[in-house]
Formats: sequence, C-alpha cells, structure tokens
Amino acid sequence: MPLDKTIEKQLAAWSYDEQSKYKGWKTKYAQRFNPDDKSDCTCSKCGETKPYTEFKLNRTINSRNNTLYYSRRTWCRSCTNGYKRKWTYKISDKEYKQLMSATNCEICNIEFKSNRNKFIDHCHTTSKVRGTLCTKCNTMLGMIEKDKIILPNINKYLKA
Repeated sequence: MPLDKTIEKQLAAWSYDEQSKYKGWKTKYAQRFNPDDKSDCTCSKCGETKPYTEFKLNRTINSRNNTLYYSRRTWCRSCTNGYKRKWTYKISDKEYKQLMSATNCEICNIEFKSNRNKFIDHCHTTSKVRGTLCTKCNTMLGMIEKDKIILPNINKYLKA
C-alpha cells in the first residue's frame, strides 16, 4: 500500500527503527549480531582487533515479510574505504593521502576547513583522477561536465 507523500517526508527524518515501528515491521538481528554486544571485533581483511564502532552497521529491509534485519560488516571502516578507493579511483593509499593533503580547491581556491568537504574528482568515463575539489565545485562540475564551454576555469581544469 503506497504511503501519503507527507507521511513519506516525515518517515525520511526518522531512524530505521522508528520507520519500521510505524509501518508495523518486525525487527530481527542476524545470527552473529547482538545489538547489546559492545566488545571489540576482529576485521576479516586486516586481522586487527578494533572497537565495534569501527565496523559499519548493515540494515536490510525485506519487504516480503516486512522485516528489518541488522548485522555488522566483517571489514573495518579503514579496510572498506581503502577497498573502495582502489576500485573506484584506481589509486594507491599514498596517492590518496597526497590528494587529501591539498589545502585549497583546485577550481575556486577556497581553503578546506576539514576533510568532510573535500572530494576526489575523477572522470566517469576514463576513471582518471583529476584533483581535489570542494563540495560546491564538485556538485557544479557534476552538473555541467558534459557542457565544457560554460566556465573557462572549469574548461581549463578538465583539460589538465
């Protein structure tokens, strides 16, 4: 049964638990996952023992039986992020650290306040990494990348 649009907007602000209770869903946990267990976990990739907070939580919704399943990932955050970097950008950890050490956006020259607003820009057709951008420039570039005549700075940046 489709939900009313206003209810969908309210649900978007709620957590998965709140959403599932509203929809009348059951909450189940995977066999290996105990939500009250705060002990350290061992990463299956690097073999290091780390706090449970270093392992992301998986939430899977099964709409057939209206059940929300929880489990923890078996790789720690740093192994997961490193794997994504190698496959998405095809760069090493050394190259990644060099890109993240940039202090200014390569288009607008605004100084980065933190790593949260740094984005590694890459060509979606060739996967070639071009540089480090701020949030605004990354969004703008994504919207106008196909029309390279709009701004001369972006055109110059894309040719580099």
